[in-house]
Amino acid sequence: MDYGCVLCDRTFSSNEAWEQHQRDSPRHKNSFPCKTCNCSFGSKDALKQHQRDSPKHQKTSGNTEAPEQQQRNLPTFPCNTYDCYFDSAKALKSHMGNCQVHQEPFEDHPHASSDRRRDEPALSTAPIPPTKPPKKAKAPKKSRNPIPQPPTQETREFFTFPALHADIAEAVFPDIISTWFRDNDNFDYSNDEWLTHVMGKFTCNNNVCKTQRWASKKVPLEIQGYDGNGYHAVVFNQRCKSCEGLGTFVLDKESYVERVAYRLKKWAGVRMVPPDYNPKEGAPHERAFCEGCKRGKCRDGDDLEFF
Repeated sequence: MDYGCVLCDRTFSSNEAWEQHQRDSPRHKNSFPCKTCNCSFGSKDALKQHQRDSPKHQKTSGNTEAPEQQQRNLPTFPCNTYDCYFDSAKALKSHMGNCQVHQEPFEDHPHASSDRRRDEPALSTAPIPPTKPPKKAKAPKKSRNPIPQPPTQETREFFTFPALHADIAEAVFPDIISTWFRDNDNFDYSNDEWLTHVMGKFTCNNNVCKTQRWASKKVPLEIQGYDGNGYHAVVFNQRCKSCEGLGTFVLDKESYVERVAYRLKKWAGVRMVPPDYNPKEGAPHERAFCEGCKRGKCRDGDDLEFF
């Protein structure tokens, strides 16, 4: 015959083993067992109330099949866990509230919805409806006829090109071991100065202007020399003949590097043969729209020495 402990869900082969388990198990130390019903309670008062109300303790020795309420065809309130009966719903509820087994959650227990502690709300068994994903925000519609943005108007009257210093240092080597670029716009206190021209292209950013682009072979270039083979080079802008707005300049890199490197070598005392210069035909130089001419930095004329 097996002896079971309902509270711990364990069985024992003898009554002595079951009693030892009840005595030594930490789970039973603070409980008060009912050996008749094989259940435990959290206090002596709860155990006494169970023994007083449970019909199982009120059975006579000759009546072991059903409680006296069943014999008199009276309504009974069974506890299926311990196979005992109570004469009222209040007594059954009190039994389930005091018994430690009923205070633990049993999903398959017939009274699982009532077995919870009084201070714990019952969980709803209603199905949770699926939540819809949030709607994505619609991107603003693009206008079929967007308003054209006015282009950025050029405001610089002259340009410097420090990014081309590496090309110039390579062009003067090995005649000049090291050179440096003075990165400021102060034209004073230089040891040497030379005026020449470079080539480039200009763009007018005025949408209503008839003249959009033009090229020039006479873009003023001022080169200044400093101690230690230092230099500063400035290229002057031109204005549009139609709207007189400053143009956006694209430099001809080859002509700029060639002229600056040649002048640095001349100032360093390197003997050089001037390159042949054949003036190219083109549109006449517009002095009225040249920022170099306004400052006296443009050497326009047929006898101009480019190098």
